[in-house]
Amino acid sequence: MLISTSKSLFSSLIISTRNTSNLFIGKNVRLRNYHNKFPLAGIKVTVLKEPFNSQLIPKLFENFGAEITIFCDTSNIKKQSIDLNLTNSDFVKAEVFGTKVTPKKYIEAGEREIDLSVDGDLNVLKKYAIKSDIFINLENKRFGEIGFNPEEIIKLNPKLIFANISNFNQTNSKFVFVKENMNEEYLELLHQNSKTLFTLGEISCFTKILLTLFNKQNSGKGQILNLSISDSLLHLNRLTSPLLLSIPNAFDRFYLTKDKKVFSLCLPTINDQQKFLKNLNLTNSKEMSAKIAEFDLSELNMFLKGSLCVCIC
Repeated sequence: MLISTSKSLFSSLIISTRNTSNLFIGKNVRLRNYHNKFPLAGIKVTVLKEPFNSQLIPKLFENFGAEITIFCDTSNIKKQSIDLNLTNSDFVKAEVFGTKVTPKKYIEAGEREIDLSVDGDLNVLKKYAIKSDIFINLENKRFGEIGFNPEEIIKLNPKLIFANISNFNQTNSKFVFVKENMNEEYLELLHQNSKTLFTLGEISCFTKILLTLFNKQNSGKGQILNLSISDSLLHLNRLTSPLLLSIPNAFDRFYLTKDKKVFSLCLPTINDQQKFLKNLNLTNSKEMSAKIAEFDLSELNMFLKGSLCVCIC
């Protein structure tokens, strides 16, 4: 469905170089070949990421035929000479829950290592951004924090789409703990339902970039996008069921459990909310976050047996 939608979005808007004999082409117009199988062929996408960031969004662009350049920023990695043969899970535990160390392999095949604390590397990234159609930032930081001003870059390339994709909640307070840098290795530790939810949020962000690209074909103007995976999930959740509009925040959000798993909770009925509080030995929801952190995921799932627990999965 996504593939067919993308084809219909771009097939009528892209000028094929095979049919330009009767067209006036300005000196600043860049033509690209259009292929039914690869609707994004000729689109240049530059991606900035950190080691082990999720690869889903770059892979989607690549599968649709876009020309992908991926820079992996290692400036936040504390390099040590010991324990370089950590397993992925060991690295995650060290990275997310303890001392940072560098695993033996942190640059994937096809990626270019970059250190944004070095001016020369930052200038290289800016040059690529100026020549791109889409720039995607998957780092767990804002552009301003890395000395990268999107407004200045767009002045040099007015057609550029800047997409800052974060796990931070930007318009709500329902995803309090999702301020950790979510990555592929961390996803392996998640509960399956939460993993599905996170992936759905990524696909939603990808679709928003596609729609912006579609709009650019008409307007010729670029745009700065501040996208949040957690906000995308909340929006999709609301569209799924109008009943969710009335759920208190405490009963419609993610929690971190005692065994470091992600627990996605959504209890739409008052009876189920009261039953869940009773199982936690609570009289109100003010201390729910701290109380849930005292239980393993398996125990919490037992508390929800017989309840109407709504999840997008």
